[in-house]
This record gives sequence, structure tokens and C-alpha cells, in this order.
Amino acid sequence: LEDAFLTEYNIPCSLKEWGILLEIYLGHHTLSLLKEVLPHPLSTISTIVKKYDPTIITKTQDPTDGRIFHLAINDEWHEPFESYLSLRLDIADRIHTLLSKREYALMLRAFKVLKEITVNPEVISKEAPHE
Repeated sequence: LEDAFLTEYNIPCSLKEWGILLEIYLGHHTLSLLKEVLPHPLSTISTIVKKYDPTIITKTQDPTDGRIFHLAINDEWHEPFESYLSLRLDIADRIHTLLSKREYALMLRAFKVLKEITVNPEVISKEAPHE
């Protein structure tokens, strides 16, 4: 559903990139704040920020500390982010109503693993046996 959403809205991002942009939308407005909540290296986060500046992201230099840049999502992108958040809530509600409490808890664990795989694909290769 999330991949279909990105396609429907013509969003030029992968889910990993969209997740980083979503964190900016949710209020993590500097690279250091993003690094605190995301498991990606700072270089990856910075590369994605540069890639979507100025199309999706606006960077503004802090007037008192020129080393800091504040990040914001451009206004024309707010609606897709709100729609995506609604989609995520709808998915969670649908799952919750279809499953028992035990099944729901299991599904939440599965989502946690899927998120880890999506956000940190190198985890899979680290766990795979090497020949």
C-alpha cells in the first residue's frame, strides 16, 4: 500500500527516503535531530536532504550559528505527507480490527522487523552466512 501511495502521488522517493522526509515533516528540523531518531549514518541523511533540496525540502541557515541548517518541508508537499500519515493510520486500524489481540501483537512485531529491514537493509546481509 505504501509503495502504491508513492506511485499514485508521483513521489520520486524510495520508502527509505520518504521516511527521512517524513521525520523532517514531523518536526526533526536539523541533521543532528534526524540522526537522533534515524538509524542511518549522518552522511546518508545529508545526501538525501541535499537530493530533495529545494524540491521538497527547504534549508535555512541559522542566523546565530551558521553551521546549523533548519530543514522544512515545502508547503506544496504538506498534503501528500498528511495523506501518507492517514494511510498509515488506516492500515493500523484495519489490522487491529481484523486480528485478535495476540495476532495484533505479532503483527506489530512483524512491522518492527519490516521497518528495520526497510530502513536498514544492510542488517539482512550482516545476518546472512558468508561463503
